[in-house]
Formats: sequence, structure tokens, C-alpha cells
Amino acid sequence: MLLCNLTYIVPHLEDEYTKTMQEFAAQLEKLAEHLLDLFCENLGLEKGYLKKGSYDFLGINYYTTHYATNSPKTPGAIPSYNNDHEVQTSTERNGTPIGEQAGSRWLYIVPEGLYKLLVHLKERYNNPNIYITENGKFTASCWTYGVRVKAYYLWSMFDNFEWADGYSVRFGIIHVDFENNQLKRFPKSSAIWWTNFLNVKKVKKQVKNKKQDKKLFLLF
Repeated sequence: MLLCNLTYIVPHLEDEYTKTMQEFAAQLEKLAEHLLDLFCENLGLEKGYLKKGSYDFLGINYYTTHYATNSPKTPGAIPSYNNDHEVQTSTERNGTPIGEQAGSRWLYIVPEGLYKLLVHLKERYNNPNIYITENGKFTASCWTYGVRVKAYYLWSMFDNFEWADGYSVRFGIIHVDFENNQLKRFPKSSAIWWTNFLNVKKVKKQVKNKKQDKKLFLLF
């Protein structure tokens, strides 16, 4: 989490890195000095561009959760993406999978992982505005806890080319027939559910607005 996310997020949410992150950054500097300076230089940004409050919302892509244990890097080990984490991850504990495995080998369905992440961000970083920018399964319980989830984007509308898996796995709520020259599309059950869900939300919002209008009318 430190290496993949918080290195870039924390400057927007806090005045400075925590002691843990400073220690972690010191280790990274052994591999690449002035990492943040290089980042800004390559993007043509001024030093100090990443500042607290300089964001409109925090976007989160979430698909799965793994168990993690501390795994210090072996002295002399070749620097790499996996070694630098100093973490060993697994998808099962005592022979029990962390969740139901999806079509992709790496993806296990763990909605409570997203819930815990959202609650952590709320409690640790003063409840920022959050957009779920990619997700295959959502948990509504975070709203009852007061997390500011302002928008949600499911992934994805259509089946597509999924990186190394190509067309062998499908994330879309609309099925695409890749064997057909016209790439015919067919709504899945999830598309019908999503449509009904949005319609119910729309009706509830309209009813709420009408009640508010009625109250205003009575006041005047």
C-alpha cells in the first residue's frame, strides 16, 4: 500500500509524510535519489506541485484483497517491484481462500476489502471526497459509516481486451460476441440489474425532491 498508493496520495491529504513513510522513502532513495524530483521533472511540474488540498477527489480502482505478511528483503537481492514491497501476499489462509475466485486467476471477490479501505481513508485522512473509478463489486455499507463516496463507476460497460488475458476473461455487463464480425452485443443479467438499480435510485430522488418542494410550499 505504501509503495503503490500512499507515496502519491499522502502529499495531497497531509502536510508531510509520516515517519513510516519517511523511513520507507529513505530506503527508496538508495535505489533512485530524488525520486519525487525526477517525477516532477519528467512531467514538467514545479517542485512542490503535490501539496495538501490540491485535489478535487480521490479516485480508487479496487478489484481484490490479499493477505499480507512482513517479508524483509534479502541483503544483496536484485531491486525489483516485488522485492521492494518487502511483503509476502497470499490468497488463502489455513487452506481457505480469501474469497470466491473470479474468471481471472489473480482476482478473488472480497467486497469487505473495499469497505475496510474506504473506512481507513475516512478515519486517517479526514474523510476526503472519493470516486470509485473502477470496481467489479461494490459494498453499500460504507455509506452508513459516513464515507464520502460521491460517485461510482462500474467496470466495465462492455467486454474488452483485458491486458495479458486478452479476450479470455470478461468484465463487462454487456456481452460482446468476439467471434462475430459485427461484434454483436447482448445485455447480461448484471446489466438489467444495474438498470433497475439506477431507476429505483432515480425514483427515490424524485420522491425526495417532491417532498422538499412541498415543505417549501407550506413555508411560504
